[in-house]
Parts: sequence; C-alpha cells; structure tokens
Amino acid sequence: MMTRPPNKGFSALEFAMVMLLFMTFTGLVMLYGRGARGKARESNCLSNVKQMAIASAVYASDNDGFYPRAEPVVAIMPYTKNYQVFRCPAAPKKPQPEPQEEPYCETVEDCTPCCGLPATRVPPHQVDYLFVPGLCADDRPDTMLAYDDAPDRHTSKSFNMVRLDGSARRLPAAQWPGPPEQIKEAPDEE
Repeated sequence: MMTRPPNKGFSALEFAMVMLLFMTFTGLVMLYGRGARGKARESNCLSNVKQMAIASAVYASDNDGFYPRAEPVVAIMPYTKNYQVFRCPAAPKKPQPEPQEEPYCETVEDCTPCCGLPATRVPPHQVDYLFVPGLCADDRPDTMLAYDDAPDRHTSKSFNMVRLDGSARRLPAAQWPGPPEQIKEAPDEE
C-alpha cells in the first residue's frame, strides 16, 4: 500500500519572504501613486484656469471687449455653470465661515429653484484663483488673466496661470507675480 507524503504548506521562512515582497511592492505603489495623484491634481487645476479663460473671453465678447473688473468670479459664473471650476483640487480645504445671511447652492441649475438666489452668487471662501482687473480685448495676448492664489500649492512647487489669449501654463513658484494689484491697476469706472 502506498502512503501519501504529508501535505506541508509554507514554512515560516517562505511566509516571511512573501510578506516582505508584498510590503516592498505596496510601499513602491504608495510612493509613486502619491506623485501621480499630485500630477493629476495639477492637470485638473490647469484645466480649471483654461475653463475660466474661455468663460472670461465669452464674457468679454458679450461686453464690448471688456473683461470682468469687479468680482470676476461673479461675472463669469453664468458662463462656467459650475462652482468647482473656481476650486483648485490641490488646495487644502478652507474652513467654512460663520453662518451667512444667504445660503449658497452647488450648481447654477439648483440655485434659483431651491432658494431663489441669483445664479451668479459664489461663496468667496471657495475661490482659489486670482484675476487681474481692468483687462480688455485690446491688451497684449500674453497678458496674465488669472492664476493660482498660492505659488507653491502643487507637488512640483509651481502655479498655474492663463493668459488673455487663452493659453494656460504651469510656471515655477519663483515666477509667481504676487497679488493682482501689482500687475495692472484697474481703470477708474465712470
């Protein structure tokens, strides 16, 4: 009669080696996955500034070539239709301010039916971009229109900006222009 060899299983050394390999691969995936997630956020931010440039250009074409001067986010909101365009995905969550007099809505479509607010209301704590005031379509095409409000928010220590001609770029944090008042003064409105 034949006897079967005993069923062995893993030895402790084999199990330890498999676990070591598993932990090594997991660590590598987590390390490189974090960088990929940061790059994806940078790309999404670049897309946001591009969308704001398109909305601003459409606004300017409807307003005799003048870009929004005061409260540009409020002015271009009807052209964007989404508050999330004004939020950088890499920005830390800003604390919610104290209760406001008027509630805000998530999208333009939801705003008027639910609470009767004008569809252009945007909570200021949800805007992560700066706009250069007083621009018109006659300005040079390479004039900066909008950019990140923090120069080193992204993992590559850069900021995203868009020019008047609609071209969007990522620049190193050392080239951050500062607050928009230092770039171009808004002309006096009569």
